Amino acid sequence: MSSLPITLSAMDTEVRVSLCPSCDRSISCTTTVFPAAEDFQPPQDHSSEAHGTDDASPLSRARRAKHQACAIKSEIARLKSLTKELKAHHRSLVELSKQQLALVAPVQQLPVELLHEIFLHACADEEIMLRTIPYTILSAMSFSRVCRTWRNIALNDSRLWTFSTIIDLSALASAYSRPRGSWIGWDEVSTFKRLVSLYLSRSGCRPLGSLNISASYNEPALKAAVDEEPKLLPPSIFKHFHRFRDISLTNSVIKWAELRVRASQESLVKSVKIVGHNEPDMSTVLFSGAAHLTSWSQYVDDFVPVNLPLSQLTRIVTGWISYIPAFTALTQCRALKRLELSLYREFTMEEDLCEPEILELPHLVSFRLCVDNPCILDDILDILDTPCLKKLKLSWAPYSGVDARLTDDFSDWEWPKDEFSRFMDETKCKLESFTLEDLCIPPGVEVELRKQLPQSTRIVVKENSGWSDEEDLDLDDLMSEISKSDSESA
Repeated sequence: MSSLPITLSAMDTEVRVSLCPSCDRSISCTTTVFPAAEDFQPPQDHSSEAHGTDDASPLSRARRAKHQACAIKSEIARLKSLTKELKAHHRSLVELSKQQLALVAPVQQLPVELLHEIFLHACADEEIMLRTIPYTILSAMSFSRVCRTWRNIALNDSRLWTFSTIIDLSALASAYSRPRGSWIGWDEVSTFKRLVSLYLSRSGCRPLGSLNISASYNEPALKAAVDEEPKLLPPSIFKHFHRFRDISLTNSVIKWAELRVRASQESLVKSVKIVGHNEPDMSTVLFSGAAHLTSWSQYVDDFVPVNLPLSQLTRIVTGWISYIPAFTALTQCRALKRLELSLYREFTMEEDLCEPEILELPHLVSFRLCVDNPCILDDILDILDTPCLKKLKLSWAPYSGVDARLTDDFSDWEWPKDEFSRFMDETKCKLESFTLEDLCIPPGVEVELRKQLPQSTRIVVKENSGWSDEEDLDLDDLMSEISKSDSESA
């Protein structure tokens, strides 16, 4: 009797599966079902008896089924062995992975997206100045020197390099003139310049933080700073001048900036502060095209800015300015929300300049006014129209440009109660706080103010002559004391 052929289709498609990508270790496995479906005939199938073949007899089919059962059993044993080998290889890889992860610091296992946010938070207030040398105390520089992963994150995220810088030209000039090896000398100035240039290049085109360039008013120091300026400042500082959002300059530095900043670049500046003394040729042309400028602060006396986009300003803080020119300029500032003024009156100018009939500031919320002559308050209350005003502070101080006069010298001045009452009635503003400082207000006026203003308004009177500088007189308390005194008298 001839042997029974068994077709093992799986054995015809045997493949090798690699266990390790770095070596030749592999195992054998099949890709199809064993045995093949066409080779398996159930013993109850009598369809082939009609042909009279030997394979159709029950005995032949039983032998064939026995061979198939043995082959299947052998294949199952092979697969079990293969599974056991794969499980052992899996366990070894898991153990190796645990050993490798144990060598890595926990912070290295954080997701890259989370590291981006942590770095951004740490570098939010990055500030570069001469005293930040050595540069290792700067967060972005430190992150880029820990490992390759952190370095790639730091270099690929330009947000980490949007810094703020403080440049004291006089200090730089003094350090530059010192010999090498001193605590802050020529080497530190060179490092400072390279550091600023590095941050500027790595920040891409993003808006930068604040730029504060100042110079001492000491003439020798200022002259030295001017002479050495090309050696002290990075060449790219004025090239990227338009990218700084907050800029603080002295009046002498403005002249340098006007010569070096290209007017064709769109400025991103939102806030400008100028400190110094007024000079005849001082101008603000540098910021005439600042489309995003909303805040202007000038601590310069006798200077009225021109060529500014006044209509878009929401905050103005000034030093001492002549009354009429200041209010003439303010008529263009209808978007103001916060205003701090120091006004003095030049009587020689009243005949030459006309006072505005009305000063309408529909969005003004906070107004702080300091005058050298309390009579100015009468005129201001007559023309002021501020329907949204919530905080009002009126004070007196001597103007440094003229002979100082105390409020007691204005004996003929009285609190303009009629003008103030008309101001409150016409503007219909709901004051939350009202402060009077150094205006010598009589107690009777204070009681009238409490009756004129809403009960929710906090009224505070400060007087250097009657009270200490730190003591406030709250009119709510004053009214309580008056009522208590009246009750006791009755």
